[in-house]
Amino acid sequence: MVKKEILFVTLFAPTLFLYSQVKIGDNFMELSSHALLELESKEKGLLLPRMTTKDMRNAFDNSAPAGLLVFNTDTQDIQFSYRDQMGNLSWRSSISFNQN
Repeated sequence: MVKKEILFVTLFAPTLFLYSQVKIGDNFMELSSHALLELESKEKGLLLPRMTTKDMRNAFDNSAPAGLLVFNTDTQDIQFSYRDQMGNLSWRSSISFNQN
C-alpha cells in the first residue's frame, strides 16, 4: 500500500506546478501567449449563458465575482457583473442588441 502511495505522489505531484493554456479551434498549434483561453473558428461562435433578469438575481448572490458575462434575454443584451461603490454585485450592459 505504501509503495502505491509513493508511486502516486512521485508521478502526479509535479503536475501541480504546471502552467496551462487552452485553445479550442481550427489552428490549435498557434496560441497567443497573452491568452489563458483562446477560441478560434471560421464557422462557429461563442454562446454565452442566456438568462432572464430574475434568473440572474437568483443565480448570483453578492459573493459572485465581478467580470461574469451573461446574455440577458429580457433586455436582449450582453451584461457583465461589477462591484458598485458600495461593494455590491451589479450588472451593466456592454453591448445592446435591442432594436426598440
